[in-house]
This record gives sequence, structure tokens and C-alpha cells, in this order.
Amino acid sequence: MLNIYNVINYKTNKEYMNFTALCPEHSDFTRAVLFNRLKDKYPNYKDYIYNYYGLHKGIDKLKDIDKASKLINKWLDNEDTHYAVVCDYDSDGINSGVVQYLMLTTVFKVKEENISVFVNKRKTGNGFSKTLVKRILDRNIERHIDIIISSDHGSSNEASFKILKEHNIDMVITDHHEIDYNNYPHSATVFINNQREDSEYSKNVSGCFVVFLVLMKTYMDRLNTKDILPLNHIL
Repeated sequence: MLNIYNVINYKTNKEYMNFTALCPEHSDFTRAVLFNRLKDKYPNYKDYIYNYYGLHKGIDKLKDIDKASKLINKWLDNEDTHYAVVCDYDSDGINSGVVQYLMLTTVFKVKEENISVFVNKRKTGNGFSKTLVKRILDRNIERHIDIIISSDHGSSNEASFKILKEHNIDMVITDHHEIDYNNYPHSATVFINNQREDSEYSKNVSGCFVVFLVLMKTYMDRLNTKDILPLNHIL
């Protein structure tokens, strides 16, 4: 087990000190964890630390990610776009909401006042429950929502999306859960889920990672780059 005693002892290790020079922005504990995991496997530490290690490879296997990128980029071209960040209420959902918020504000430079955040409350039901839809529509009355970007839920909420679509709201629904094909979200503008039968991307990733991939693709397309080092603070 790694504890603070191990971290202190690592400071006397020359190899560890060379390693820390590559990631000075991380805490001692984080660097010790990374070093402990990477020292025998990845001689090129920096590639792994900054997630150059193949993150963008095969990204197009995530079905319709290109459509999501084009739609989000279209709205990013308008500085007055009102975004709704909608996420689930668990560790994966909250983290995915944070990823969305940080990407929008720190990478795409969206003003905070142009983002409304909605966290689903499990006591009112999973996914886009009637209560969650009402909260979104109440906010939409106050100020029209142009696009919803969701994470970690929504794969079986067609009825809810049909209602939201009637209010002229674009929806990029991202998830990683099994899909109820009897309630497939046809009304979502774009539906991204690695569990889709026509998606060839890994089935073993989190909802947080799925939405990150979508926004990473958006970033790469927007800047016409494969350099994702500027996204390191998100990771």
C-alpha cells in the first residue's frame, strides 16, 4: 500500500526525482502514485502523464462523435450560446459534469453566466426524470437553452428527449450504460454511447471518459490539432 511514508522515501530515489521533473504541477502523493505505476512499464513517462499515450487513437470508433463535435462547434461559434450541463448524481456523473464545465470555461472560454448546471437527484428517478425535465424547462423559460450536453445517463429516456426537442433544444447525450432499445433516444440530436451496437470503441470506459472524448474531439476539430497537452489540467 502506498502511504505518506513511501512518498517521503521516494524523495531519496534518484530515478523518482528525475520523474518528478516531468510533472512538477502534481502533488508529491500524485507523483508517487504515477511513479509507482509507471516505473517498470513506460520508459517514456511524459507520454503517459500527459495522456499522449494513444488517447486520440481510435476515437472515431466512438459512433457519431464527429456529429457531436460539429454540433458543439457550431454553438461555440456564437458567444451568446446558453449551454445546459446535465449529469448524474454519483462519482462518475459528478466528475463528468466537472469535466464538461472545465472544458467549456477554461478551454473553450465560455462565460460562466452562459452555463446552467443540472445534477439529477436520484430520489426523483434515474436519468432524465420528469422532475429533471421540468427543472430544465423552467430554466428554459427564464432564458432559452440552446444546447444540452449530458453525461453518464440518458440512454433510455426517449420520452423526455421528445419533450425537450419540442422546445427547440439541441441535445448531445453521452453515456456508457446499457441501452434499452425499447426507449432508444431517437429524439436526441446526437447520441453517443460506447455500448451502441454500431460503436466499435471499447465497452469498458466510464461515462466521464465518454464525454471527455466527445469534448476532446470537439477541441481537436476546432483547432485542427492532435496536440492534447493543453487539456492536461482536465485530466
